Amino acid sequence: MPQMDDFQLTEKLTRIETLLQGLSAMYQSHLTDHSDHETRIRALEKDDDTDHENRLRSLERWRWAFPSAALIIAVLGVVLSLLAFL
Repeated sequence: MPQMDDFQLTEKLTRIETLLQGLSAMYQSHLTDHSDHETRIRALEKDDDTDHENRLRSLERWRWAFPSAALIIAVLGVVLSLLAFL
């Protein structure tokens, strides 16, 4: 390996230090992003239980409303057609 003078060694060490600082900054950025995502996920998971139950109850109510309305409309249609026939 060729010998380096002090200037070349200092320059190489400066580049290595700069690269390490950049890697450290990227790592800190990823840690911040990860922490932010974890916080948002925890908030969503905490509130999701009650909201999910409310949505299911609402859907179950409508599930029985549509067949009932269809039955009433069918009976009215039969009655009106019988009245028109007579």
